[in-house]
Amino acid sequence: MTKAFGAMLDRHLSPRDCEAAFAAAVNQMDHDTQQNAAMAEESNAASAALAGEAARLRDLLSAFRLEADDAVYAPEIRVIAGGRG
Repeated sequence: MTKAFGAMLDRHLSPRDCEAAFAAAVNQMDHDTQQNAAMAEESNAASAALAGEAARLRDLLSAFRLEADDAVYAPEIRVIAGGRG
């Protein structure tokens, strides 16, 4: 906004041109604000989805239990296409 006003003053614009330049600057700020709000909503939705996926993963992993001795050594687990193994 400061740059827009500075540009208006530097160019010695007529009042009508200043008004148009000011309106354009306000419109750009409005556009940017709406875009930022949309990105914040998208980020919030992605965070919620990720939290849901993390909770589901936690639930799935809770089915597996390790004995105290097993925690020291865990052999490599490989997933074979089409099955588990």
